[in-house]
Amino acid sequence: NAHVGGGVRSAMAAKRSLARVAGLDVDLLSRLESNNFRTCEDVLTRHPFDLVELLDVNLPVAEKIVTCVARACCPKPVTAKQLLDSRTDDPHGDDDGTGAGGGSSASSTRKIPAFVRAHLAPLDDALGGGVPTGSISELVGPAGAGKTQMCLTLACACAAPKRCGGLESGVVFIDTEQRFSSQRLAEIARAKFPETLSPTSAPDAASAERELDALTSRVLVLTPSTLSEMLQRLNGLEEALIDRGVRLLIVDSVAALARA
Repeated sequence: NAHVGGGVRSAMAAKRSLARVAGLDVDLLSRLESNNFRTCEDVLTRHPFDLVELLDVNLPVAEKIVTCVARACCPKPVTAKQLLDSRTDDPHGDDDGTGAGGGSSASSTRKIPAFVRAHLAPLDDALGGGVPTGSISELVGPAGAGKTQMCLTLACACAAPKRCGGLESGVVFIDTEQRFSSQRLAEIARAKFPETLSPTSAPDAASAERELDALTSRVLVLTPSTLSEMLQRLNGLEEALIDRGVRLLIVDSVAALARA
C-alpha cells in the first residue's frame, strides 16, 4: 500500500538536533555533545538526575535543559478556529512569495492549501477538493491498480508551477520498491500540464523544458532497502522538509520492506 502524508509530524521533532533547540547555550551544548546527547530524544529519555551526574550541573540546570528540549518537541496547543483559519480552499494558499502570507497585517498567518489536487476532476470532487493536507492518506488496492501512478500524479501536482495549478513545492518520494521512474514522472507532468511543460504544446519549447527541469528537481527520491533504514531516513527528514519547502511526503510502499 502507498502512503501519502502532508505536514511534519511531532514524532519527527524528537529527532531534532539539540543545536536547534532554543535556550541551550554553547557550554551546555558542548557538555551534551561530549556525552553523546545529540537529539531531543536522547535528553527526554533520561531522568534529570542522570543529567546532573553526566553533565556535572546542578538540578535546576538539568531541569532547564529538559524543559527547553520538551518545548522544542511538543506541538503547541491550538484551537479549532486557528486550524480552520490556517487553511484555505485556494489550491495555491495565500503565500505571496515572501513567506509572510497574503495579508497586510504583520501578524497575519500564511494559509496553506487544504488539499493537493490530483487534477482528476471526478476524484477531486469525490474527495471534496483533493487529497487533504496535514494528514496521512493511504492508497489501497491490488497489484496493478495504479497506486504508484497516483502517487506520481500527486507528486507532479505538488511540484508543478503555480500558474498551471500546481503548488510549486517540494516532494519527498520514498521508493521502497526501488522502481521509481523519473521518465514516467516527466510523462505525467507533460500530459497534465501540456501548455506549460510540453515542448510540443507550450508556446516556448525551451521554457517548457526549463519548467520541467524545475519540477523534477523539486522531487527528492529516497530508496531505503530495509525497515530500519527507512525509519532512520524518516527520523532525519525534518531539516530537508523545511529546506526544500516540502508539502508532500510519499511512501511507496509501506508493505514492500515488511515483506522483504
